[in-house]
Amino acid sequence: MKLGNTISGLTLAQLDFEMNSWRRALETMRDENIILKNRLSAILKTEFNKSLLESVERFHANLIKQDEMITLLRSDASDLDLLLNGHTRSAGTVENDTCKQFEYFRKVIFHAKKDFSALQFEFHEYFGKNL
Repeated sequence: MKLGNTISGLTLAQLDFEMNSWRRALETMRDENIILKNRLSAILKTEFNKSLLESVERFHANLIKQDEMITLLRSDASDLDLLLNGHTRSAGTVENDTCKQFEYFRKVIFHAKKDFSALQFEFHEYFGKNL
């Protein structure tokens, strides 16, 4: 099924705007993840309660997982962007499969941002109370 210049009622221009938003969100998440890892490093360089070491290790493992997830999502976003650019240059029609990919990626990004925000909150709350 082909949809003329739209994906589920959205124009290609709107999808391009959304792709740019996703890229910016992923870059922000990547930058914030680096800041949190640097904070962990600074904590380890100070005299801190050694009983917190297990929590520091857990946060470190979670931040590494976030790095991996962000890298995968950036790759997926690039693939979708290439797909979008291919449609823009072609007849301007979009396959139904492409619609589904964008809708799925929209949900994935939403959950990734939510999960990262929760990790940030937990990190700041935990170390705010325990250092």
